[in-house]
Amino acid sequence: MKVLQALLVFALLLGCSPDEEILQIEEPGPLVELIGGEFTPRVITINRGETVRWVNRSGSHTVTPDGHTAWEAVVMTGANQIFELQFPTAGEYPYYCEPHAGHGMRGVVIVK
Repeated sequence: MKVLQALLVFALLLGCSPDEEILQIEEPGPLVELIGGEFTPRVITINRGETVRWVNRSGSHTVTPDGHTAWEAVVMTGANQIFELQFPTAGEYPYYCEPHAGHGMRGVVIVK
């Protein structure tokens, strides 16, 4: 947050005319990290309309729906690769990592 504030102050110091639009940077929403053989957090609860961001921190993984069709399987092979999905409908959305499901790499998004 402090970095964001510093960037905004810097932009203001550079000078903008009153007619120029200031870029607003949104804070990242709910985040799930793929670390080793885990989704962290494993269970995430959000409100309808929010977007979840999955970030691969290490290895090759998938974010594969488990018993629903809210999205198609996503393969994440690169470090810091991001997958984002908005959830407009309430419900529970379980998912797993195909290569690591046998080791318990599973998660769920709960949308209220």
